[in-house]
Amino acid sequence: MGPNQRGALDRYKPAMQQPCHVHSWGALHQAYDQSKLALPLHEEALAIRRAAMPHDHPDIATSLCNLATLLRHLRE
Repeated sequence: MGPNQRGALDRYKPAMQQPCHVHSWGALHQAYDQSKLALPLHEEALAIRRAAMPHDHPDIATSLCNLATLLRHLRE
């Protein structure tokens, strides 16, 4: 890993950790069929990532996918 890659990882590391924890709580609620409690957590994880990362970062796509999956489940 080159110095530029290391610098990029260091810059995004705090932003990547916090939404991961928020997402984990959301996933836990979803797993225990508490989807309505999971929704604001998934939305928060997405908002954190959008504020901290470039618009084309893959973690933003992951958050969007997680949110879409949850919304589809809530409609069923």
